[in-house]
Amino acid sequence: MFSVIEGLADGGVKMGLPRDLSIKLSAYSLLGAAKMVLETGKHPAVLKEEVQSPAGSTIYGMHELEKGGLKAHLVSAVEAAALRSKTTGDQVLPRQSMYRNTEL
Repeated sequence: MFSVIEGLADGGVKMGLPRDLSIKLSAYSLLGAAKMVLETGKHPAVLKEEVQSPAGSTIYGMHELEKGGLKAHLVSAVEAAALRSKTTGDQVLPRQSMYRNTEL
């Protein structure tokens, strides 16, 4: 998520915001979205729809993200990290270890 904040902040700087303000706004955007998901219990897609106004800036930004395959890239990143974690975990912990497959 640091890369997401960095990318959003770079976009803000490109559009004329000072770097420190752009970083804060980017971080608060992610924090606010996460808080809405946790507090409302609504599916992220529902919340996304609720914050998009017809012909508004949010839908224009989301269109660019979706054209670039953001969701697919995030799914692939989670898959790659999970597979790597499994590979390194298999090397460190025996198959029947009491530490494998524990609940959070």
